[in-house]
Order: sequence, then C-alpha cells, then structure tokens
Amino acid sequence: MVYGDSNCTPLVFGSRGGYFFSCAQILVEGDYSGLIRPWEHYLPIKPNASDFESVYKTMSDLGEIKRMIERCRDAVVDCPNLRYSSKAREIIDLVREKFQGPEELPDVHRKSKILIERYEKDIHLKRQILWAWTEFRLYLGSVPVLGNTLRKGRDLFRLSGDRKRKL
Repeated sequence: MVYGDSNCTPLVFGSRGGYFFSCAQILVEGDYSGLIRPWEHYLPIKPNASDFESVYKTMSDLGEIKRMIERCRDAVVDCPNLRYSSKAREIIDLVREKFQGPEELPDVHRKSKILIERYEKDIHLKRQILWAWTEFRLYLGSVPVLGNTLRKGRDLFRLSGDRKRKL
C-alpha cells in the first residue's frame, strides 16, 4: 500500500514493475507531491480500508477506470520534474553557479545542452515504444483464444527455464 505522504519520484513509479501506467491505482489519499489527485488519477482508500466497498463499486465502471489510467499516465509523463533531464539541468546550473556564471564554461554548457536534448529525444522514443508494447500485450491478452494460448506458452517457457536451472 502506498501512503499519501510519499514523495513522487521516478523510483516510485519504476518500483511498481512497469504496471503503474496500465493499471488503476488504489492509493491511500494524500498529497503525492501534488502530482496526482484522488478520483482524477487514482482511487483513494482510507488507511484502514473501511471504504473498500465504495472503491470496489467504482472499479466496475471500466470506461471511467480506463480514462483514469490515461489521466494518471499523462500527469506523470508530462511532469518535467520527474525527468532525468531536469535533474541534469539542476546539476549544470549548480556547477555554473560555482564557477561564477556561464561565461566561464561556454563549451561545457553547449555540450551539456546537446546531451540533454539527445537524451530527451531518445527517452521520448523509448517511452512511446514501451507504451505501444504494453497496450499491444493488453490487447492480445484480451483476445480469448489468443490470450490463453500466449499465457500457456509463457508458462511452459518459464517451466523449461526452471528445469534447466535445476540441472
């Protein structure tokens, strides 16, 4: 369970196994660094789960849940403070401050800016590929015969890997 006084960092979302952006979140209502809001981005629940019935009933509206997942994903992805490029800019600014201004480090600043731009383009493409792959997997899993066949194949593959490790 994630509590509302938690700070939202890239690690919070990464630690969720990559499923954060494809599943509805049920979180203890809180601030979450002002990034996500209850009922808009996640389903709030009380710490003692006394309102579980209400949350469960809300989950039956699959259309709204899908929209909530998308709003949550958009809110997190569109937050520049969660990008490594923002952290890199902060570090560059601190280094620039330490050396009394940008005029003493023009070449380093230019090269850093190029690296940050290259990183942002690269990570944007990787994000698009990851979400396309996630949505494709969700779609395949929703096709009854195909989804069951793929799950059985995956399970057989895992079993064969376990047998090889035991040998």
